[in-house]
Amino acid sequence: RYTELTYQPMRELLDYLGQGFRGPDGTTARQAVVTVHPLQPFSPRQFRGEARLFSYADDACQAARNLILRREVVPERFPGPLAEPDADWRRVDLDDLCRFFGNPCQYLLTRRLGVVLPEEGERVEEVESLTIEGLERYQLRQDLLERRLRGRPPAELFEAVRAAGRLPHGRIGERAFERLAQAVESFARRTEGYLEGGMEPVELELSLSGFTLSGRLDTLCRQAQVFHRLARLRQKDFLVAWIRHLAWSALRGADAPSETVVIGLTRKAKEDIWSAWRFGPVVDASQILGHLLGLYWQGLCRPLPLFPESSRKCAQLL
Repeated sequence: RYTELTYQPMRELLDYLGQGFRGPDGTTARQAVVTVHPLQPFSPRQFRGEARLFSYADDACQAARNLILRREVVPERFPGPLAEPDADWRRVDLDDLCRFFGNPCQYLLTRRLGVVLPEEGERVEEVESLTIEGLERYQLRQDLLERRLRGRPPAELFEAVRAAGRLPHGRIGERAFERLAQAVESFARRTEGYLEGGMEPVELELSLSGFTLSGRLDTLCRQAQVFHRLARLRQKDFLVAWIRHLAWSALRGADAPSETVVIGLTRKAKEDIWSAWRFGPVVDASQILGHLLGLYWQGLCRPLPLFPESSRKCAQLL
């Protein structure tokens, strides 16, 4: 009995036996002499009375029994839709609508049911970090970018960033900041042309399919509504931009077509490159928003099976 046939002479022997021998019931030589054992000792297969598999371990037997029982009695996590919420829920904030489509199931749990999952506590590093990674790196780059777009070169902020403890010590921290500043400067040069002619924020209130959608559009420029982030663009970024583009289009109407630009990084050939995506004029923006609000209402009563990243991958394959 072997769990893995990695031994070369054994593989050769089985191949030879398979050429001229078969069991009385037609089984091959490999099937007759090889037993594939389950990975875990508490697998239910160990206790089903199979001729070649057996175990005398009481604790493993109990664990296998629990596995079978648990599969049989697991209750439905959401057996049926909730009752429709009060009419006040039909007054929807634009930010809430964007947040809903970013993760409908999470929105249902936190906003409708009031279930707040505990956040993992911040882990204290046991050794001093020599790099800037993850969320800390993203936040620092974004801070530097916003200040650069307001006319302050990143190099002027080095002392302030170091004093705040956001960099590794010594020359390593200086070099890390230089790399960040280079990335910020390159991104800002290609982005700032889209941000010319910044406009004052616009308040909106739209009546759509029995809903009232209200909010604020605060990324408007002379040429378009612009969203930018110095990070890889995710499907959530496009969803937010699309919903706000529809709101801007519905507010302006067909006589004043609007555009929205999403700027960020995309991965190509193992490198993050600057990219810009454009949403053009939409004739039936109000109708599409009304449909999205209908999905939002459904998502307040039951989990909406919408997974942005997986949906985008699927759409790309079609």
